[in-house]
Amino acid sequence: MAAKSAILLLMLACLAGCPAPSAYSVRAETGDHGATPGYVSRIEDPTAKALYFFGLARLTVVDGDYPAAVAALQQALQYDPQSAYLHLFLAELYLSMGEVRMAVRAAEDALIYAPEDPQPYLLLGNLYFEQGQDAQAIARLQRAIELDAEQSEAYLRLGVAYARSGDSEQAVAVLKALLERDPDSLLAGLTLARVYREIGLSSRAEEVYRDLLGRRPALDAAYLELAALYQRQGEAAKAVAVLREALSQNPENTPIRLRVVRLLVATRNFREALQELDQVIRQHPEGAEGYRLRGLILMEQEQWPKAAASLTKALSLEPDSAQIRFYLGTIYERQQQWQQAFQAFQAIEADAEPFADATSHMAYLLHRMGRLDEAVALLRERLPKLPPRAEIYSFFSSLYQEQGDLAAARAVLQQGLSKLPQSADLHYHLGLLFDGAGQQGAAAAAMRKAIELNGEHVEALNYLAYSFAEQGIHLDEALQFARRALALDNAGHILDTLGWVYFKLGRFAEARPELEAAAVLLKDDAVVQEHLGDLYRALQLYDRARRTYRKALQIKPDNPVLESKLKGLAHD
Repeated sequence: MAAKSAILLLMLACLAGCPAPSAYSVRAETGDHGATPGYVSRIEDPTAKALYFFGLARLTVVDGDYPAAVAALQQALQYDPQSAYLHLFLAELYLSMGEVRMAVRAAEDALIYAPEDPQPYLLLGNLYFEQGQDAQAIARLQRAIELDAEQSEAYLRLGVAYARSGDSEQAVAVLKALLERDPDSLLAGLTLARVYREIGLSSRAEEVYRDLLGRRPALDAAYLELAALYQRQGEAAKAVAVLREALSQNPENTPIRLRVVRLLVATRNFREALQELDQVIRQHPEGAEGYRLRGLILMEQEQWPKAAASLTKALSLEPDSAQIRFYLGTIYERQQQWQQAFQAFQAIEADAEPFADATSHMAYLLHRMGRLDEAVALLRERLPKLPPRAEIYSFFSSLYQEQGDLAAARAVLQQGLSKLPQSADLHYHLGLLFDGAGQQGAAAAAMRKAIELNGEHVEALNYLAYSFAEQGIHLDEALQFARRALALDNAGHILDTLGWVYFKLGRFAEARPELEAAAVLLKDDAVVQEHLGDLYRALQLYDRARRTYRKALQIKPDNPVLESKLKGLAHD
């Protein structure tokens, strides 16, 4: 009976295709590997029972039933708890199941019973390495190498672990040791170059890459990484030259040619980029990427009809590309082909990435085409499907304002703030809405909130400064706000605000350069011209005041306030 069982176990082991656990367990050296699930062992010998459950585990692994294999191995370990092989096999099973913590525990158990075997150390080193626990990985991988100097994988990971832990000297030493043992190890060479690159020794990294390319002139990874090194150093021309070396080895390498294109675009060398893309398209006339990139470059150059033609071709090759449709819609919009633009944006599905942007453009286009009610209906229908965006709520609110529905306009902004309470822009636009309704206190509170959230919100700063100046209140604070706004944006309307605050403070000499500069920048703004006229009148420069008031009246005729001011200067 015993002999028959042993033969059966050996046959099953052969079927399972696995080596006997002789290298890891003294008691398992006879090497039976498996049994059918229906087999029931009547042998009381623990080694035989361990072999039975080991064989069962191997069979269930073949079937892909890892939990059952784990259960079988745990049974085997009850009969042979000192088998390092079984513990290591269990660790590998746990790792296959994603149970990293259990895999570490099982591998550590294997070490207890096989302290001179490199495999448990290697497995543990890899596990700790993958988890970023570099100190533990270094200890285990170093020991694996001490026990078996042929462990190339251990050298590689040990070098990276040293580099990640900040010990670049040891990282370089380990990788150099591997290269001395195996000069043809491309992975070791690439890893060494990467370590040099990461620690700032760019010239040494370049030497390693060049050495690799000298031995393997078709090694794309070395070309790409060397180009990236040059690009990081701001030497785009060198990066392009390196990639063109790669193309000289293989002119059909489209990914590298596209990399050249992107580098040329980054340096705004559009002419050469288009030449490279022509080559891509000749080599792969049915590939959409060449046409897409050419279309984007032509968009950058504002060659709208050519860009549209190229992107239309790309879309014919990749009809499900929402991004290409979005680009086409943008081109039509820039050419004021409103209906074509609308149709391009409308074709973008709700689950596509540019759906929210497409919706904004569609609403804008409907507004431009005079279809205000449709724009409102579109946003009302789509808003629940969109990610919360401040600019969409602000635009939607402005559409309601244009319809005269101020309650709906405010409700939209408040809805936006319920989802984006930290949006300074939404608080700012709510403040403008309060201002339009004559609620100055509420407007000021909203503007202060916007500034609290974003101390560099130029328009909120400018609003408060100008509003306080107009009301003649908080003028010192208004001056601070105006100065802060002007430091951020030297715009005409902010110059006017600062000048007007100085005027209200009675600091006419300081007001003059600001208001005169604003009047030059905003020569068609009647209010700005009126402010300058008021200043000249206060400075008793009556001729200049009269000329400035007349200019304001030309911009805004039939203004009784301006006419009154001009008449008041008749005898001055």
